[in-house]
Amino acid sequence: MEQYTFVPLDSKVSFDLEQLLKAAAFLVGKSGIGIVYKVVLEKGLTVAVRRLEDGGSQRIMKGLAKGLAFLHESSPKSEESIPVQGEQMTIGTPQQGSPYALTPTHSSTPGSCYEAPESSKVIKPSQKWDVYSFGVILLEIISGKSPIMQMSLSGMDLVRWIQLSIEVKPPSEVLDPFLARDSDREHEMIAVLKIALACVHASPDKRPSMKNVSENLERLVSST
Repeated sequence: MEQYTFVPLDSKVSFDLEQLLKAAAFLVGKSGIGIVYKVVLEKGLTVAVRRLEDGGSQRIMKGLAKGLAFLHESSPKSEESIPVQGEQMTIGTPQQGSPYALTPTHSSTPGSCYEAPESSKVIKPSQKWDVYSFGVILLEIISGKSPIMQMSLSGMDLVRWIQLSIEVKPPSEVLDPFLARDSDREHEMIAVLKIALACVHASPDKRPSMKNVSENLERLVSST
């Protein structure tokens, strides 16, 4: 029997996997990372659901890293940050003279789970802020936990929760069981975990560049 994991991209969703599976679904399209369905829930709520193919999450990690690395390398304002959040984002063409290409569909707020800790103290943005945000997204993907939900459940952000967890138990314990379902995948995801933890280092100077992150993910994450 197939096992499914439901990952909402909006923290305000009020339905679960069981309700989703009972709803009427219509095929919308298929891409390299999975199939998209239009799902009509009770009370007429309509949502888009993407079922990731095997290896879909790996392609998302590599694709986003490669895109950010490219923008960092080619931006005329090479030291500025590009806003990036894991919950919802659109990918488009930067406005002329602007380094921004990844734009959240909702405005970020101070204290966001995706923001680098120094961003509340330093006025001038840095590309290392993007590296931190990407690290949070990596942790979100490989743990299967939402940073916002983790904050509400444990009172601490996802980064701190994972850092404390791996001090007292094996790193494999924080991984999404679906992604680490065999020994090869587990080894691969632990390697990704190490990259993510480097990205969310408290010191901006000790975080890797997005180019370095992208190159390491390309080497580590197998194409499936």
